[in-house]
Amino acid sequence: LKTAALWVIFLWFSNALLRKPLASLTEATQKINFDNLNSIRVKASTKDQNELTLLEKSFNSMIDTLDQNRTEQIKIEADIKQRERQYRSLFDESNDGVLLHDLDGKIIDSNQKIQKMLGYPKNDLNKMLVPMLHPESELEIAKKAFKIVKDIGYINFETKFMRKDKTELFVDISASIIDESSMIVQGIIRDITDRKKIELDLQKTKQLMNDAQVLGQVGAWEFETISGKSYWTENQFEL
Repeated sequence: LKTAALWVIFLWFSNALLRKPLASLTEATQKINFDNLNSIRVKASTKDQNELTLLEKSFNSMIDTLDQNRTEQIKIEADIKQRERQYRSLFDESNDGVLLHDLDGKIIDSNQKIQKMLGYPKNDLNKMLVPMLHPESELEIAKKAFKIVKDIGYINFETKFMRKDKTELFVDISASIIDESSMIVQGIIRDITDRKKIELDLQKTKQLMNDAQVLGQVGAWEFETISGKSYWTENQFEL
């Protein structure tokens, strides 16, 4: 009888000592989410150093760690979003056309400059492959460029694009892989049509001058006094 009474007393004290802190811990655990970590803490109902106080410290330490990790995660996410906004602003406002595509040529994204340059809206470009932007005469050049990008990761070359209205333009393209995990290629496209027209006009003018000199049996030469270099026309050599 005495032993039974002692067990009853022991169980009563154990229940009184453990029930409240364990209930508090259970309640706090059920409330855990990343939005309220600052407000979740448990307090043991004893000042003695025992298993309950160790459990209290371990639980509160875990919450502090989660809270710190969550704070760092929020900061990282904010930094990523800020960089994405900055990149998007540079992407959309660039003076050069920009295309993002994979190594199969499938266009993923485009900026406003290239859309205006080619006359295609963004939704249309996103349904196209890069080779579809080239006239047939340039397809072999485009094929070689893709291979070089795949092999070494970048290339710079001149070629032609064809606008939606079927007119052609000369372009200078700098292409490089910007994401090796997904093999995304960024192509920066500059319209060099005006420059090419000037070069062609100069070539025509040079050819006309040479033809005129042949007909007139005259030649021309130029001498630079500082460098000592001289330049002769083709007909001057013959004469």
